Amino acid sequence: MDININILISVITVCLTIYGVSRNFKKDAEADAGQIAIIVTKLDTIQSMLNELKADVNTTKEDIRDLDRRLIAVEASAKQAHKRIDDLRKGEAYEQHD
Repeated sequence: MDININILISVITVCLTIYGVSRNFKKDAEADAGQIAIIVTKLDTIQSMLNELKADVNTTKEDIRDLDRRLIAVEASAKQAHKRIDDLRKGEAYEQHD
């Protein structure tokens, strides 16, 4: 009879241990799921911010290209203006020698 009681107590102890471990495992899994949800939310936020930055960079690149085109036009215009000024000065110098 002693052996049966000892075996019974051992079986009950093993069952309670398994129950406690599985219960803790479920709680840990729930806590992990909550942490994973927070991380996923933060990653989504980072991804959207990254997309906004990419859009801003593309807009800035286009603005720089536009400014480059405008600068080329202004330089050409300034070159023409200097040529006209030089032509006018040559004309004045020619008139002064007459």
